[in-house]
Amino acid sequence: MLFRILSDIHNEVLQGTTRQDYSVPPLDTDPETVLILAGDIGVLTREHTWLGFLTACSRQFRSVFIIEGNHEYYHDHIEKNSWSEALGRHRLQNIVTGELILREEQIAIIGTTLWTYFEGSDPISMFDVGQGLNDYHLIRAGARYSRLRPEYTLALHHRQKSELFRAADRYRALGYTVMAVTHHHPSLQAIMPAYRNDRVNGGFVSSMDHEILQHDIAWWISGHCHTAMEYSIGKTRVLSNPKGYPHEHGNGFDPLKTLEIAEEGISAL
Repeated sequence: MLFRILSDIHNEVLQGTTRQDYSVPPLDTDPETVLILAGDIGVLTREHTWLGFLTACSRQFRSVFIIEGNHEYYHDHIEKNSWSEALGRHRLQNIVTGELILREEQIAIIGTTLWTYFEGSDPISMFDVGQGLNDYHLIRAGARYSRLRPEYTLALHHRQKSELFRAADRYRALGYTVMAVTHHHPSLQAIMPAYRNDRVNGGFVSSMDHEILQHDIAWWISGHCHTAMEYSIGKTRVLSNPKGYPHEHGNGFDPLKTLEIAEEGISAL
């Protein structure tokens, strides 16, 4: 089974510089391949930043699995928009969010944004991230459409993490190989040396290594940090292949990044 891995296309920015959407370079195997989109594709309330791109992907690939990043919610209410609603409205039937179960191949793909936990709910981290990241200025939440607050996304983190692990355990018990897809990274290993002491790291990653070791998840696909990387947490292989903003070059992005899942294990092509 083939999977192509991609995140952080940021069509909302790309269109401002190139006047066009990103186009996934075609491969002969795409009709039998699942495309994984790990968030930050466009802004949900601005359909021109994603509808054309996703329509093209739906025609190019067997299936597409997509989750929300943080940018999907920009300029509107976090509870009012979702890929589930948007995909249903446009009847993009082979594009799936939340869960994609490949029964014949016995592979379960489970996804969520996985907002961060602010270095263990540290109040200083919550303050720094709340002041320093656009998420908490450009996204609204609650009945009064107030600015998104770190306390809100911290609660989302705990809920999304619990739901993801429960689903992973359920499908493993049924004999499925499990792939988790989250926008935010689940480990401090994702912090590049240049950012090791950055005050807003708590808004990019969560330290979940110990918890992941307690669950049998074969792969973990992430985005958000605009550097391509691979690392391991026990037997779980974490992979990220973000395109990033138009001006970001040399970040390791591979437009042809493909994973092959065979009976004997995993190989990167």
